[in-house]
Amino acid sequence: MKTIRLFLWNARIKIQRNMAYRADFLVGLFVSLMEASIAPIFQFLLFTNTKGYPGWTLDEILLFQGLVILFMGIRGLLFGTIGIRVALMVWRGEFDRLLSLPYKPIKSIMTAGFDFSRIGVLIVGLYLSIYSIFKLHLSVGIIQVLLVLLGFACGMILYLGFMIFYCGLMVTVTKNNRIEEIINALFGFVSYPAEIFTKTLRTILSTFLPFLVIVYFPSQVLLSRVALQVVPGMCVCVLFFLLSIVFWEYKMRRYTSAGG
Repeated sequence: MKTIRLFLWNARIKIQRNMAYRADFLVGLFVSLMEASIAPIFQFLLFTNTKGYPGWTLDEILLFQGLVILFMGIRGLLFGTIGIRVALMVWRGEFDRLLSLPYKPIKSIMTAGFDFSRIGVLIVGLYLSIYSIFKLHLSVGIIQVLLVLLGFACGMILYLGFMIFYCGLMVTVTKNNRIEEIINALFGFVSYPAEIFTKTLRTILSTFLPFLVIVYFPSQVLLSRVALQVVPGMCVCVLFFLLSIVFWEYKMRRYTSAGG
């Protein structure tokens, strides 16, 4: 509960700061809406001008893309500023201040990632997902909703694991934004259905690198298809997160000062 209260306090502060400059916020919201709209437009053009994706109709791909954008919106809203915040704190020599706070440094970092500017991406993803569900006449009950949230939760846990590893490396190497770029590139795998990958790569992406758990699994649930092959990947997400915590504690025990 303390962690949740800390997150809500940080989120409230950032919302108040955004509201202080409403013109900047509105421009940023418009830009994020346009940015989030590019992906579904691209998928539409790609699908209508090629043979499309095996086993997928256009409306199903729009549902899949809506879930991708929805996940990205939630992830950006909750944890969007973690990477840049830690990088700047270490670069400026301000990371040591976290050690004097009544919360563990990792809690302070993870609960300060709220990025209100990503609300536009969230809105686009939510609208496109709901629109596609009605267009496909899907029957969505509480079980389906819970399973979709389970897939998203695994994605958030996996992302936090990557970011904790990233933060642990940043307190050592001081400044290397390429690491976060690699993480974002890896999460680009969630934007494509499993059917476009080879059997070997599909196995890897559902187990050792379980990116298919995040969006592909929820989409299959909503479309009443079986996607049990991603179940081991859910366990990997949790295990990866726990390993990242161990790595972080190891780095903190060896930590001397910012950049040391």
